[in-house]
Amino acid sequence: PTRGLADNNFLWDNGKTLNVKLLSGSPKLKEKVKSYAKEWEKYANLKFNFIESGDAQIRVYLGDSKGNFGHVTMGLGIRCLMRDPNDFTMHFDTTNLVTDKSLRGTVLHEFGHAIGLMHEHMSPASGIKWNKEIVYARLKLTQGWSKEMVDAQLFQKYNMSYTNGTNYDAKSIMHYPISRWDTQDGYAVGWNYDLSEGDKALVAALYPKGERANEVARVAISNLGATTIESNTNKNGLSIYPSFSISCAGKQAELYYVSFLLDEENRFIPTT
Repeated sequence: PTRGLADNNFLWDNGKTLNVKLLSGSPKLKEKVKSYAKEWEKYANLKFNFIESGDAQIRVYLGDSKGNFGHVTMGLGIRCLMRDPNDFTMHFDTTNLVTDKSLRGTVLHEFGHAIGLMHEHMSPASGIKWNKEIVYARLKLTQGWSKEMVDAQLFQKYNMSYTNGTNYDAKSIMHYPISRWDTQDGYAVGWNYDLSEGDKALVAALYPKGERANEVARVAISNLGATTIESNTNKNGLSIYPSFSISCAGKQAELYYVSFLLDEENRFIPTT
């Protein structure tokens, strides 16, 4: 069947209750976001528990384009745990969401990322023949996106392993709209505002009522703290102490920690 893409390495524990905190927005807007997000609960064995105070895995900023963010989720699934606990993990530029339909579609899409789903237009099975130069020019003009941003958001193709053995789903809530001018053969995809049958089937398989069939080792890094650097005369160099918590769920696994040094221009420093 046609079902979307997901990275099984970053799924939450099956049956988990996720605390969600809406950091801003009017009471009416917050209620709409809550009701739209909970649509996923009908098909996935997950619960969104909306709280006003305390710790939350998902923290949502509703407002203008703060920090030049539009509609975005910072981290697929459990990767949002790597965010500073004082910062948001999801952002909606509500000045652009002027209809209930657009708000609903955007909330469903971003909460899809929050539970581990990936962009469907990046499926290796999609066969989309992009008019890349036209898309670069249009998104630079309308969104201010660089070529690198367009490549990352549209043209990158995921590995086949992320398809979980299923086909491309043009109706997925995780699919961006495509104008016929954006493709070489006139292929187009309209705005998707609701969960497709493929979306429902996919999350029911990823978060089943029983045992998860395709379980993998899921590593979560959280509580990122300050890195301490000390001079070490015995080693004739430096001792570097990073600070974080690491956990592994799902299958057991041997974990290897590898660190790299970068210079001020983010170039890797070769080491032995």
